[in-house]
Amino acid sequence: MSAVAVSDGTSRRASLTAGRFRVSEVAFPPNRRLPWHAHPLGCIAIVADGVVDKRFARFEAGAETGAMITMPAEEPHEDRFGRAGAVIVVVESRAFAGHVSCAPHPEAALLAMRIRRELAEPDVFTPVAVEGLALELTALAGRNRFPARAEKWVERARDVLLERFRESVGTGEIADELVVHRAHLP
Repeated sequence: MSAVAVSDGTSRRASLTAGRFRVSEVAFPPNRRLPWHAHPLGCIAIVADGVVDKRFARFEAGAETGAMITMPAEEPHEDRFGRAGAVIVVVESRAFAGHVSCAPHPEAALLAMRIRRELAEPDVFTPVAVEGLALELTALAGRNRFPARAEKWVERARDVLLERFRESVGTGEIADELVVHRAHLP
């Protein structure tokens, strides 16, 4: 699998190199699908607007506005963008060798909004400001302990099925018992 730039498949891109970071705002058109690929650098991506469904080797996750996605360099994945497309702020670096994760992260969303503002209205201090924001995002991503997937409720669902395998248990009943939306258990 070849490594591709984070801008492949985009309809718009603004980027800047700041210190050890390549920081970009990329926009993807509606319903765009990017087949299996990987990026040469570690990535921290924040969905600034829209929806992207990520598919990794071990799990799938939907990322809506405000979600932070992290992945190390060369992590194979597939992307599917929603009906309205998506705008994503991406921080790439050799320094980020973190884990794969995808979860809502309000603090990261605020930092992404500040990065977007810097990229939209650059001045002589923009590289310094963007590098500082990229460092903050790197610290957040490094401290992020969200599981790569919703394992707890999935494991609980499995346990319920194992405990009640002789009963006729509907998915709606399991969803209610686990306090998750019924759509998670079709």
